[in-house]
Formats: sequence, structure tokens, C-alpha cells
Amino acid sequence: MKKFILISIGLLSLVNIYASDSTYRNVALNPKAGDGSYPQATTNSQYNDTTFAANNAINGQTSNIGYGKTMPSWGPHKRNDLWFKIDFGKEVEIDKAIIWVRAKFKPFAKIDHDSYFKSGVMEFSDGSKHSFTLDRTADAQELKFPKQKTKWVKFTKLVPNKNLWCGFTEVQIWGE
Repeated sequence: MKKFILISIGLLSLVNIYASDSTYRNVALNPKAGDGSYPQATTNSQYNDTTFAANNAINGQTSNIGYGKTMPSWGPHKRNDLWFKIDFGKEVEIDKAIIWVRAKFKPFAKIDHDSYFKSGVMEFSDGSKHSFTLDRTADAQELKFPKQKTKWVKFTKLVPNKNLWCGFTEVQIWGE
């Protein structure tokens, strides 16, 4: 087992990561996703400008108690047919998602600017589906499912907890 120290500019602390020689990793990570490389994130709705583009949710930034240029996220319009898709550009085998919802809500903020998606469905390129629920928290939320070979993951049937803004700050998909 190898020991690595990750130092990230803008974060207040160091994070110790213990990794083996395995290729198990966040297969959705792409800090430069807007340049045409894979993976890519797309959506049927983006509020305003690139500050709320789908690719922001796969850039590796997990700071989520806010929004805007300093805390980019996927921020869609308020509508009932939303989808958010990560295309890996090749077949991968995955078994979990880790999601940070945009959390500009009490008790983390003075006002409830945001809500969160309380439930949804993950669809895979072979047509299979996995339902999930999320909680009102700024913490990472882990969604486990049986190992799945897929070329993409699409989050559909997203149901907001309240009629406020909802968004994903970061979506990690783990596998090989």
C-alpha cells in the first residue's frame, strides 16, 4: 500500500489518501471536461452561464456551501424533467456514486437559498436503473449499487425537496 498526501490549493487542510496499486478510482473526474476530453457531463438544463454548467460537477471541487464563480456547480432551472449525464467515453465497471449537493441552506447558511434533490434514478447505458435518495446535508452522500458495466450514467426523475434551487456540486462515480 502506498501513502500519498494530497495538497489542494484553496483547501484549508491536508487530506491523507491511502491507495493501493488498484485502478479503482473516481472514473468521472475531469477537471478540464469543457475541453472535449472524457469524461464529460451534460444536462437538459443549465441556469444562466458556465458557473452552473454540468461539467462543474465532475471537476473535483467539493466545496458546496455556496454557489457562483468561487463555487461552481451544476445548477439547473427549476423544472420537473431534469437529467444530468456523465459519459465516460468508454465502458467502465462501477459500483458507487458519491454526491455533494449544493448546500446553501440552513444550518450551513443564513437563509435557505437552495434545497436538494431528495430522490432520483440512476440509469445506465445497458438500460438498467437504480433508485436513490439523498439527505439535507453538506456532507458527501454515498450511493452503493451492484457492480455495473456502463458507458454512461444518467441521473433522472430528480425530485426536489422544496421548490428552491437544487444542484450538484460534485458527482463522483467509483470503479475501474
